[in-house]
This record gives sequence, C-alpha cells and structure tokens, in this order.
Amino acid sequence: MRKTVEETEKTRRLLVECATRRFILEGFSATKLEDIAADAGLTRGAFYWHFKNKQAIFRAIIEENSKEALKLVARYLENDHDPAERIKDFVRHLLGDRHRKNHQVFVLIRLKQQPPSGLANMDDQIPSVEEIVVPALEDTIKEGKQMGIFGAALDAAFSAKCIYTFFWGFFVNYDSLYKDYTDEQLIQQINGFLSQLLGIKTTW
Repeated sequence: MRKTVEETEKTRRLLVECATRRFILEGFSATKLEDIAADAGLTRGAFYWHFKNKQAIFRAIIEENSKEALKLVARYLENDHDPAERIKDFVRHLLGDRHRKNHQVFVLIRLKQQPPSGLANMDDQIPSVEEIVVPALEDTIKEGKQMGIFGAALDAAFSAKCIYTFFWGFFVNYDSLYKDYTDEQLIQQINGFLSQLLGIKTTW
C-alpha cells in the first residue's frame, strides 16, 4: 500500500533525528547508513527511498536546523517588544534550549572544520544559522541604538557576532565547562555579560 504524504514525512523526520544522534556520537565518517536505518526501525533499502546517501541526510539536518533558526529569529527578534526585551527573550530561549544536542552537529562539522566529502559547496546553497541569526541580532541592536536603549557608540555588528559566538561556545561546552552552574547562576552570569556588552543598566 502506498504511503501517505504524512507517513512519508514522518519517516523522513525520524531518519533525520536518528542520523543527527549518530553524527553527534560517532562523527560523520564513522556513521553507517544501516545503523541510521536500524535506529529508525527501517531497512537500508528504506533509507535509500528517502535519501540518496549519507551526504543527503546530512544536508537535510542542516536545512532543518536552518529552519529552526528562522523560527527562533522570527519568534524572539521580530516581535513587538522593544529591542532589549527581544534580546532578553532570545537569550532566555537559548538558555532553556541548552540541552539540545543537535547543535553539536555543527561543532563536529563546521567549527572543527572537518566537512564531509561531497559537501564542500554546501554553504553556497544552504544558509547557515550564523547567516540567519547574526543579521537579525545586528538589526535589533541598531534599532535599540536609535531608540536610545543601547549606547550610541555600541558597534552593532561586533556585538551581534559576540552574542552569537558566545552562545555557540555555550552550547558546545555546556557539559564540560558549565555543568556545575545552577540555572540561577547561569542566568546571572550571562545577564551580566550581555548587560555590559550592550550597555543595558537594568537587571534581567
């Protein structure tokens, strides 16, 4: 019996989730297609019905993460709050999201500069999270400067990159560097960092 569109999409998402976990644990090269399929309760042949090869499913992971980044930006950096509150909302979401391990796929492949073979031109075709989030942060900071919320001398582009870079490091190193902090301590320290960076005088 032919699968419905909904069933096909559900299976595809399951394969992406299983591949993401495998790439995180084993890296791209060591991950086997049959293991991804087995994790999803499928055969290797069923995997090929959805994805041409391992590069294709990795590309799908990047696409999914980019879509999630777009949703995050739209939700927290394009709402009706003032610019400072938008950034605070953005930060609170990231703090609550810190246990998600999908971000470590980017660590394995992007930050360590170990691109899988066959994906050398991937960045020319798929926007990275950086390309989505940093401009949105920069626009928000510029708006805050115009409203007098942030200092006039604040470098919006540099500050946006600092926030983005900080949170990449936070996600990447949470288990090794930040696990001994309580949630309250993390919030206090991160709020202090961003308050000094952006010149926000109020306590978050």
